[in-house]
Amino acid sequence: MAWELVDSNSFSTTYSTAFNLVRNGGSTSFIVLTTSGPEKSITLDFQKYRYRLRVLIYDLQGRVKSTTLTYKGTTSAYKSGNDVTFDKSDDLSGFSIVTDTNGGPNLTFTTIIERISLANGKLKDQAPGTVINFAGSPWTLLEPSTGYLFKNTHVGEMKFDNSNQNVFGTSSIRSYLNNEYYNALSAADRSLVLQKIWNAGLPNKESEVKVTARVGLLSHSEWTKYFADTILSKPTEPFWTLTPSTNNSVYRVVASGHLLADYSPGLAGVYVRPVLCINPETNLINGTVVHNATPTITLSSPTNNQTLYENDTFNIAGNAHDTDADQSVTVYYQINNEPRKVLTTNLSQTQISLSKQLIFKGSKLFDGEVAITEVLADGVAHTLKVWAIDSEGGQSTTVERTFYVIPNRAPLISVDAVITAGVVDADKFKVSGTSSDQDANANVKVTRKINGGNPVEIYSGPGGAWEFDVSLSQLVVGENTIIIEVIDNYGAKTSKTIKLKKNEVKTPILHAVGRYKIKPPAGSAKGVLLFIERDEELDLKVELSMKLAGEQEQYETLTPNNTAPLPNAVGIVEDTFFYEATEPKDNIILKLSTTRPDATINHKIHLISGAIE
Repeated sequence: MAWELVDSNSFSTTYSTAFNLVRNGGSTSFIVLTTSGPEKSITLDFQKYRYRLRVLIYDLQGRVKSTTLTYKGTTSAYKSGNDVTFDKSDDLSGFSIVTDTNGGPNLTFTTIIERISLANGKLKDQAPGTVINFAGSPWTLLEPSTGYLFKNTHVGEMKFDNSNQNVFGTSSIRSYLNNEYYNALSAADRSLVLQKIWNAGLPNKESEVKVTARVGLLSHSEWTKYFADTILSKPTEPFWTLTPSTNNSVYRVVASGHLLADYSPGLAGVYVRPVLCINPETNLINGTVVHNATPTITLSSPTNNQTLYENDTFNIAGNAHDTDADQSVTVYYQINNEPRKVLTTNLSQTQISLSKQLIFKGSKLFDGEVAITEVLADGVAHTLKVWAIDSEGGQSTTVERTFYVIPNRAPLISVDAVITAGVVDADKFKVSGTSSDQDANANVKVTRKINGGNPVEIYSGPGGAWEFDVSLSQLVVGENTIIIEVIDNYGAKTSKTIKLKKNEVKTPILHAVGRYKIKPPAGSAKGVLLFIERDEELDLKVELSMKLAGEQEQYETLTPNNTAPLPNAVGIVEDTFFYEATEPKDNIILKLSTTRPDATINHKIHLISGAIE
């Protein structure tokens, strides 16, 4: 946080002149004098900024000049380049310069108006050098982590020690700071001031002497550090440090910014600039310390390092509480760097229950049907932050949880080597493989689709082996496509494609065998009478097996008892066969075998009939 320029204006005047550099222009503006022409009005925004005035004064030879400044009703020496900080409580009409009365050449004045943003949030989160308002006065923040503050204005001039001793631990200035000065603070302000151990030894040996107190002074090394870091600037009046020297004096900071050990601790004329530590958790609103208890928050869910899978619930649960009366408390949550969301709002002094269920799906977190994150990467730590802010600006500590996501992964499918077989359309062969899913609580469904047909489910379950039959009649001559697809219960899919070529086989069948089972109406029979009408040139062999059920088939070749041409049917004859077993049988099989010399012969059987006894 740095000061930024608001206005810079130069003009000349003579010695022995008294004038206002700026004057009141109302509660939100001030008027700057210009060399000629109309005055310049500058708008002030005390809600956002603190302002400071710096005046550079030079004579015609370029020498820096000193003069007096009347400010807030007090006239004091003013050296060119010193800063005067003011806020809305100050009387802006009080800035006036009285020039040197010794006469001489003209002076050149340059007025510089600067502003710095007012701090908001916790003291520990501000930058070193931030100016805050505590106990009705501006202080400079030296160490945010410890709340170490330096008062920007003095509390008067006084002796370091009434007994002319240079030991801070027993000095009258320490007694004043920790009694009269400390007790004059309000109870609310005192409650924020922390005990501190001060290093009060000689330069380069400061840590050899320890003093415990609530209010102290800067040490030799501290001024050197903060002045070098430009956190502190040259003072308008000399002030005491707590560091002694070897000649029974005490180091003081003078207007040049240097440290001098040339002043007796029993002499007045040196000013006191207190330093102290206040609770770094203290809240600031527009740069002012707020006496407000911050809310507290606890989370019972989620646990740290939770891993979310597809469709998992990310449950945010816990409690918030604020001890202050008559305030509202808003609890927020945030995922990574996404915009913060309101978790709940309730009144203070109540146990505020926290409950929010988010769903992880499609690589995003959803609140209901609304996505509240962008795509969350796999294998990367993601962060949930939850905090509470009360209506006075008090903010709780931020509770963080780390979590990971594993977006839904497509299921896997493998296909075993396909071994085709068969000659005629009725023949079949098997296609088999396995399916699986890497995600927890997943189920998969496997379907097959042949040549653009409708999908047919062949497996459903957590993953495992699958198979199905393909008959040659389902394939066309030429190229065939079989698509096997697996889909999980969240919609992710994987597929495999099998390409098969069906060749047309035109090899003629020259020998054929047909088997027929004869079922006697009575359950068994002893004799069989057969009549077979056939082409006269057909080469036919007739066999019969008559056995009991469960016995091995055993065929007997039958010879026609009679062969006669059919009337009115040229080239067709009827064979008559009769066979009788020694006892009734229930497993009767008729086998007919035909043979032709080549494909040009096309003789056939026209009718089979008969009787059993």
